[in-house]
Amino acid sequence: MWLVLLLAFPLEVFQSANDAYAEGDFARAESLYLSIVDTRSPVVMYNLGNVEYKLENKGTALLWYERALRYSFYDDEILHNIDLLRGELGVEHKLLSPGEWFSHIVVKFLGVQWVVWMLGIAVSVWCILLGSFLMFRGVWGKLCAIWTLVVLMCAILWLGFFIDKHLRFCIVIGRGQMMSAPIEEGEGMRDLKEGEYLRVRSRDGEWLEVVDDGGVVGWVKANAVGQIWE
Repeated sequence: MWLVLLLAFPLEVFQSANDAYAEGDFARAESLYLSIVDTRSPVVMYNLGNVEYKLENKGTALLWYERALRYSFYDDEILHNIDLLRGELGVEHKLLSPGEWFSHIVVKFLGVQWVVWMLGIAVSVWCILLGSFLMFRGVWGKLCAIWTLVVLMCAILWLGFFIDKHLRFCIVIGRGQMMSAPIEEGEGMRDLKEGEYLRVRSRDGEWLEVVDDGGVVGWVKANAVGQIWE
């Protein structure tokens, strides 16, 4: 799988983007990186964060650093940049759990259907081994114990994915207000802060229902935020 991904990676475009960044042509670098960001490469996402920072789009830079973090095994350099940028923006430290991050990566590469099949097969084999253990004991008991651990790990993986789907965080990347209702004429509750973290509860057209760090529920325009996990 990794070999296929490596061969499919558009190295020429990536190098052109790097050259544009080195020459100070950040707008062109941004365009080139965005054209290959679907490869899910943490390096591309990280570089996009650097470009957006140079373009003074600090909320967007933070968003790309956060996205890169979830595909890079929690790289120390990315964490360092996130901490620095959070300090500049004056926002609190908000990280999702490693369990959620791990499950998200697996689901992205394998797909939900494959994960469901894997869990089904794991549970089926566990049931067979358990029945054999009750009948024969001995070596089957060891196999049953080992497979029980495998099934438990799969269950934890699926639980992480479930939490991921229900705890979706986004970052404010544009100007706007948190509104009391999903309409332009709604009552403005407060101004949004660039780089602020919000949790998405639901969507109504171009509006997102969100919860801020203080537990306040409101509505924001979808184009004013970027979801960390797309």
